[in-house]
Amino acid sequence: MLRAFIVKGSEEGVDLSMLRVFIVKGSEEGVDPSMLRAFIVKGSEEGVDPSMLRAFIVKGSEEGVDLSMLRAFIVKGSEEGVNPSMLRAFIVKGSEEGVDPSMLRAFIVKGSEEGVDLSMLRAFIVKGSEEGGIRFFLL
Repeated sequence: MLRAFIVKGSEEGVDLSMLRVFIVKGSEEGVDPSMLRAFIVKGSEEGVDPSMLRAFIVKGSEEGVDLSMLRAFIVKGSEEGVNPSMLRAFIVKGSEEGVDPSMLRAFIVKGSEEGVDLSMLRAFIVKGSEEGGIRFFLL
């Protein structure tokens, strides 16, 4: 998995400092390396490239998004039927729509408190795509 991250990551413009950030910062936030594996393996199946991880960490850090959100998305998301491609859609499509990653954090954190599962995020993105655009009105 480390090889996959380095090799595939290099192709996608992901530098190794991202891996360090994920492991070091991730450990502080309760994210174990298996999350990285899950992201790469499951993500590859869903068409998610490592640059998405970089985008999440780099842009996310600027917006105050910690890595526990990524863990929550992958772990809880899997239980709710949300695949990593949703994360890609959120970051890529969201950026085009002017949505920053803090929205994802807000959705997961606030949503959990309100009893909202991540399948809602999936429905929001999928349905939004069908409607010709994604508009996020989460806060």
